[in-house]
Amino acid sequence: MFKGLRWRLTLLYGLVGLVLIALIGGGTYQLLNVYFLATADIALDGRAALELMLLGAEVPRDLDSAVEEFSTNTPVALFAGENEDESNDDESEDAEHDFEDGPFNSELATVFVVPLDAAGNTLLVNANLPIVPDIEAVQSALINGIDRRTIDVDGTRVRLLTLTVDTESDLALLQLGRTLRDQDRVQDQLLVGLVVLGAVSVLLLGLGSWILAGRSLQPAQKAWGRQRTFIANASHELRTPLTLIRASSEVAQRSLSDLDRREFLNDVIVQSDHVNRLIEDLLLLSRLDTGRLELKKQVIAVPELLADLERQMGHVVSEKNITLTIDTNVQHLEADRTRLWQVLLIMTDNAHRHTPSGGAITVSA
Repeated sequence: MFKGLRWRLTLLYGLVGLVLIALIGGGTYQLLNVYFLATADIALDGRAALELMLLGAEVPRDLDSAVEEFSTNTPVALFAGENEDESNDDESEDAEHDFEDGPFNSELATVFVVPLDAAGNTLLVNANLPIVPDIEAVQSALINGIDRRTIDVDGTRVRLLTLTVDTESDLALLQLGRTLRDQDRVQDQLLVGLVVLGAVSVLLLGLGSWILAGRSLQPAQKAWGRQRTFIANASHELRTPLTLIRASSEVAQRSLSDLDRREFLNDVIVQSDHVNRLIEDLLLLSRLDTGRLELKKQVIAVPELLADLERQMGHVVSEKNITLTIDTNVQHLEADRTRLWQVLLIMTDNAHRHTPSGGAITVSA
């Protein structure tokens, strides 16, 4: 009994632990993904703000924070692969040098910029573009002014920022992108680590749950053991004097001629048998609780068994004007006659107690 309960407690503890591990691991993975996307968006916003300021175009309000963060840095060239004007003065060269040494250079350098016309066609000539311009992002940007999305390019995720540009030239949109390959690699490594750590945690959790369940059940096991020992000892100690009382009463009853005294001793014998049956029932319940009740099966004639039940219980139920009916189509079955008889008596007695006067009890097989 306790072994099965220990397994159930172990499974319960393990399930709770697994849920916690899944929540912590999944939450960590998702937070890292959100962080990487936010980092990519910051880099895209900063590069977009710099490009718009270089063009003299209005910077959307969505990029105000990027303007504040990156305004102290000198803008870089507008388009990847564009030849810089060699006539820049010394001040411009110093400013560019300052920017290359700035804290955001490594972030902005990973961002590619593609100029587009209103139809979504690139304005770069003979340029080796990292991706084909995303038309859905272009259409969304033309409607909303700005569009952010993550697309898949040959199995690699790319974070895109597409926004409209108000200029008098053919330039209508800028589509900026940043690959998430490195971020995905870090997340994949984290996922592998979480799986390995989760597997080890499950093993340790299972072992810990088994030990914890065992310790939790130790007081109950000790109490149950003491109860079983008490029942066994008490039954043995009680049955011996009862046997002596019954035997002495039978001997005394046979030697007495006084009818009243014989009747008194007969009551003693009946009560001794009653107490002995209570002790047997106590032992029976103990065996049932421990699962050690042995059934001695044999072939039983069902009509005869139910006929005995009707004969013995018939006069009891008739006192309340209750009708006892036996209905069976079964001739034989394999069962423990003693235990089956106990069950039938208990059920019939319960029915007798809870059936109103004038009612009926039917026993069918």
